[in-house]
Amino acid sequence: MVLQSYVLSFIAASLLVFAYQGKGGVHATSLFSAILKSAFYVCLTFALSAAFHSFVKAIVDADSDEHIANFVRAKFSILDPREMKDFDVLLYLCNEGFIFLPKFVLDNMQKTLLLPSYIIVLVIGILALVISVIVKWNRLSKVETLSEKPLMYSRPDWSYVLVQTTLYGILALTTRRFIYLWAPSMCVVASAGICDCHVWNWIAGKMRINAIVGKIIQLGVVLGFVGYLVYLFLPELTSRLGELREFWDPDTVELMEWIKNSTAPATSFAGSMQLLAGVKLCTGRHVTNHPHYENKWLRERTKKSGQMYARKSAPEVHAVMKEIDAHYIIVEDSICLARPKPEQHCRFPDIIDIYNGHMPEEEVRAKYGKELKRVDTPRFCDEVRYPESEYDEYFRIAMENPTFRVYKVL
Repeated sequence: MVLQSYVLSFIAASLLVFAYQGKGGVHATSLFSAILKSAFYVCLTFALSAAFHSFVKAIVDADSDEHIANFVRAKFSILDPREMKDFDVLLYLCNEGFIFLPKFVLDNMQKTLLLPSYIIVLVIGILALVISVIVKWNRLSKVETLSEKPLMYSRPDWSYVLVQTTLYGILALTTRRFIYLWAPSMCVVASAGICDCHVWNWIAGKMRINAIVGKIIQLGVVLGFVGYLVYLFLPELTSRLGELREFWDPDTVELMEWIKNSTAPATSFAGSMQLLAGVKLCTGRHVTNHPHYENKWLRERTKKSGQMYARKSAPEVHAVMKEIDAHYIIVEDSICLARPKPEQHCRFPDIIDIYNGHMPEEEVRAKYGKELKRVDTPRFCDEVRYPESEYDEYFRIAMENPTFRVYKVL
């Protein structure tokens, strides 16, 4: 999977373009020609990346994974509604980690002064970077002292961080889960902008301030930020430390203990991705699928394992479980009996229904076209709980508590 990644292809293409450029980067006689050459190198890098990616996929005989591209198209309403019945697209769109960044996250960052200080440093840094590039390309700067040069003229470290945090910001604003990349980079940029001695020396030189006075101003600004943050968060942090409690989920503990004590080490289990991750971690038993969702084979097994929450008969579900070699299935009532929410259709049973071409409890024809059909078959995860001959012939209850039901596949 690493060999066929876009990142690896991009790195190889970038190194090849750098080698072609030689030392000194872009060589041009004017600003206009420098811009044209830079645009050419960028296009060449992406073209080579696509070529390398296609070549590697052909060599390793990898199946094309279009789920990310389809998700992006669906997220920005480019995808045909009829194609949005794709299981992977529905799963991503319904995951809170893949929504646009909520406003309250930015509001919280604003209260801590992280967002305002980050934006100020970022805007000034990007403008200084653009000016430095223009000056360098025009070969206008012949001076040697740092205070007389543009701020970013000899700061490749700052230039890299500014470009990187901008890309992280775009990812985080469009996809919430990437906040884990953007938030640390925001802290680095904001703190570096406030504490970087080179930046303050440059400001002091431009404002003709004595170096000692500049240091005092810098120290005052840093202490002011630290003091404000201590004042803002110390009471809340002290309160939370006084309320530390141990997490306790007796139903999950009972399930894991039963699996360890009542099943053989080679036993395999089918269920939801998040639950099976815990089963694998706590018991070491085999699982039919897990949250490593970037593998096409595992994604197909997830779709098959999820059929226990579909409107399928006992023989149909039994055949699927035998196909993926599941010895036990774990049914979660929190998934099976979740109440439908109008206009969302983000329950896992709804996703499975739409993927199977079945109409969920809530009407969705306007969004997904007329391909969905109504079925009278009851939902398997709910019907299997009742003692009926059809289900008893294929599945037998092995363990049950208020949260989980474990059935042996006969």
